[in-house]
Amino acid sequence: MYAFPPKGLNKLGNPIYDWASAIRVGPVATNGTGYKLIERSSDGMIYVMGPTRKKDAPSFGGAHMGGNMLLAFKEYPGAQTVDERAQLLWSTLLPRVAVGMAAISGGNGGVLLGGDPGRGTIHHFNKDGLLIGSFQSVSRLGWGPRNHPSGMLDNLGAVACFRDPRDGLLDVFTEDNYNQRLIWYRVDDRDIKTVEGNLTVQ
Repeated sequence: MYAFPPKGLNKLGNPIYDWASAIRVGPVATNGTGYKLIERSSDGMIYVMGPTRKKDAPSFGGAHMGGNMLLAFKEYPGAQTVDERAQLLWSTLLPRVAVGMAAISGGNGGVLLGGDPGRGTIHHFNKDGLLIGSFQSVSRLGWGPRNHPSGMLDNLGAVACFRDPRDGLLDVFTEDNYNQRLIWYRVDDRDIKTVEGNLTVQ
């Protein structure tokens, strides 16, 4: 995994990146197919969506751009070596192939995935890799069968989120490939708590 500090903006307002300034922040994918998408969060987490060929992993079908595995690394910028700079915390198989990913900045963190691309469903994983919620648009906003919601997701940039500094809510934007538009959700995740410490089972 590499990070590219932007070198400014071009005349169209797009960021300029230079390979010469790339910083390796984590391991190279060893599964032969590489990572699909990487999101770096402001709280030092790096989320990676990638493919795996494990027999119990969901099939890709037509979602060739997606991933069926989610990994989380903790970044340690002051580390002396690349192997120490980003350490794997956990990895989990996804219930379905996902496309699109957005790390949640500030607050309780976590990551959003386009966890059911065919139905436009967004899955919310917390910082410990637990699937804690999902949401999608209602069927009346779509076309075709009434029970099929709109929001078809079909690319790596299908999900984005930003925290509104005015009220702390998440603005989540997702692709609606059926109707050629974006869907805007406002999500309140302020009461979600991450439990830290040790659990003793008796």
